[in-house]
Amino acid sequence: MTSKPAEKKGSFSRVCLMECDSNGRLPAKLIVKYHNTETLFYEHARNVAGVPRIFLSRPLTVDDRKGIICMEHLEGAHTRPVYENISIEEMKSRPVIQAGNGYFKKAADTHSKTYSNDSLGAGNDVNASGTRPVTPTSRKSHDAFHHLLVHGDLYSSNILWQNGIVKAVIDYQMVHYGNPVEDLVRLLTTGLRVSERKAHTTELLDYYRRQITSLIPDSEGSLTVDWLWSCYEKIFPMAGLWAMISLHASFESATSHAPPDSIKLKTVVEKIHGIATEIVEMFS
Repeated sequence: MTSKPAEKKGSFSRVCLMECDSNGRLPAKLIVKYHNTETLFYEHARNVAGVPRIFLSRPLTVDDRKGIICMEHLEGAHTRPVYENISIEEMKSRPVIQAGNGYFKKAADTHSKTYSNDSLGAGNDVNASGTRPVTPTSRKSHDAFHHLLVHGDLYSSNILWQNGIVKAVIDYQMVHYGNPVEDLVRLLTTGLRVSERKAHTTELLDYYRRQITSLIPDSEGSLTVDWLWSCYEKIFPMAGLWAMISLHASFESATSHAPPDSIKLKTVVEKIHGIATEIVEMFS
């Protein structure tokens, strides 16, 4: 059950009540996992730049099916729909880099000391694609990331913008240990025009590499542009398919109460088509 007292006025004007027992219509286990993952993250990511302050949170339990997250209001900040494109300069915004590229190492270390990796989804035993065991040859490079948290759902609608500047990143239901390139693929495919993404991917990967190594000096030796590009190619097919689904679902949600707009539709269709085309090309 969802209540929205102030429609289309931004994320923080909405009050939502989600009940996990709704005549079997809601995936109860999935909602519990997502909500509790987010509350766990916020508990340990206090005072981390780019993470909104949480004043009250309560996980879902067997006996209590009403979870709570009370978040600060950021005046003038808003999310951006997927039919808007992000510029190359906006892609280099510091909070985006922090949120999408392992700035939460401190928070992740706290998690690893307090909880097992299973609490957030194990990332230590998968390779760059997230599907197969790590081989001995890839273990050295992977070690730099085994305590990094990946947002898992990083795109413009989960970013709070203010005058073109990123103020915070929200919605950490899918946060997990893994490779930060997962977030980069998602952000680039959903945020950039197809032509800009193809023209600037290498540039952005190198830019992010330099930012990551400045935040995490231990990664300097193993993190190279070639390695990031290799990860990008391995992760792209699966992350791209997920991005296509998200683009469609987010577009439907953002425009469900608005008149049809061919320009907005074209923007999203081009992004989806661009992702699909690139996946096919990778396997051709």
